[in-house]
Amino acid sequence: MEIEDFNPKLGAPGDTVIITGKMFELPVSSNSVFFGSVAAQVLEADSNRLKVVAPQELKETKSVISVMVDNFKVIADSVFTLTTPEIYRIVPETAKVEDTVLIEGENFSVYKNVNHVYFKTKRVEVIEADKTTLKIIVPPGYGIISYDLTKPMSPIKVKIEVATKTSNDISFTYLAPLIETISPDRAFLNDTLFIVGKNFLSFENELQIWMYHDNIWGYREDIL
Repeated sequence: MEIEDFNPKLGAPGDTVIITGKMFELPVSSNSVFFGSVAAQVLEADSNRLKVVAPQELKETKSVISVMVDNFKVIADSVFTLTTPEIYRIVPETAKVEDTVLIEGENFSVYKNVNHVYFKTKRVEVIEADKTTLKIIVPPGYGIISYDLTKPMSPIKVKIEVATKTSNDISFTYLAPLIETISPDRAFLNDTLFIVGKNFLSFENELQIWMYHDNIWGYREDIL
């Protein structure tokens, strides 16, 4: 048995890799393939070719590929190298909390949980993933965003980690809340006020409104 070559030699967890060689076995389950010490799923096999998936658990920047059949092991001459993710843009680049946005780039993993997206220091869940696009939901500010309506919102940095490789940073701006009306416009202490506007949070425990140092809590996205 012999490994002659494999391609691609650069990739991310979840990528398909073709191994060519001699004297591989049928059925598929007779061939054990490893990236370093991590077992890979074998999708197809014949005597000269194996189709495998780079393991989801892959962490090493460079991994030696090996094939084992009946306790006989062969090792490829080349190594498989993890690619570095790159962000091209966020669409849209300004959005409010709970909006869905797309991160476009390259070298992402098709496994959602392998792509670690960070808004500043807070990790954000990926809801859909392919090699060039990640779909996420804009998270609350977690204390790092100050909704001061007298000032423009400051951009924050977004980055992605895939396995052990980290992308470039890209800027994203939270869409500031907009107050359209307050009714009644005059009230006594402890009276109820209704604030109508846009881009409010629907997370009750994340929403604070400060009026002359009185802290008023509200709920709903458009009416508080």
